[in-house]
Amino acid sequence: MAERKSRARKAAALHPRFLYDLRHCGIRRALDVVGEKWTLLVIREAVYGVRRFDDFARALNCGRGILSARLRTLTEQGVLEAREYAEPGHRTRNEYHLTEKGRDLFTAVLALSQWSDRWMPPPDGPVAKVTVRRTGMPVVAVMTAARGVGATATCRTPRRVRSGSAETRFPLPASRR
Repeated sequence: MAERKSRARKAAALHPRFLYDLRHCGIRRALDVVGEKWTLLVIREAVYGVRRFDDFARALNCGRGILSARLRTLTEQGVLEAREYAEPGHRTRNEYHLTEKGRDLFTAVLALSQWSDRWMPPPDGPVAKVTVRRTGMPVVAVMTAARGVGATATCRTPRRVRSGSAETRFPLPASRR
């Protein structure tokens, strides 16, 4: 009886977070795929339309081995799809295109960018601005309630970058105008 009371007191003292098995936490599972700096930067460049290995390498200025490993992981996880192409007179190579799974990461990448712009603003303003193509209005990642399910992160034009309803603009920094 005393042992049962002791266990009950210990359970009551635990934070509710420790009452759940967090091995299958959605954040943990997502970070297993995209939780590394170079991986998110590869996704950013793919969202901006970069497709070829040499262009990723130029944009990211990272080691080719790191880039190769990240592209392989993102391809294996279904975030990117490798498509062969060949320039005349050259060997076959791969281009990397975002899949639907990869395009779904756009809202998360946009939210991270907007968080950074708010809390660590660059001196010359944001490097890129995502806007609605037709109106020029900014696209903002927001939390909204979804039909009785609870709060969910969304974006005013989610997954529509490819369809042409949103575009990313790269304004020149004040120092380069």
